[in-house]
Amino acid sequence: MPALFRAITRYEHEASAADILERAHYDRAALRGILLTHAHWDHVSGLTDFAGTPVLVTRAERTFIQTGGLSAALARSIPHVRYEEYGFEGGSYMGFARSHGFAHLPLLSPR
Repeated sequence: MPALFRAITRYEHEASAADILERAHYDRAALRGILLTHAHWDHVSGLTDFAGTPVLVTRAERTFIQTGGLSAALARSIPHVRYEEYGFEGGSYMGFARSHGFAHLPLLSPR
């Protein structure tokens, strides 16, 4: 957690995503990808536990990671992260201008 956030917020670490998957007896090696909604510290801090697993981001978010200044510094600094871009090729859906059929993006392999 960046120092500024520690100074102005209260945060308690309970369990990492890797710990939660382990408790559920899910083999992390079966994880096909991680869909990252945005690259703020609270969304990327656990990526160190998933080295080699593709991290899917939109083109805009990839640009933010590369040029986002301090707010994207952690996302840039994590070693061995493989960011891969995905797009929304479908039409509008429930008020969103573009959509993506997740049936074509299998992130979790069956156990």
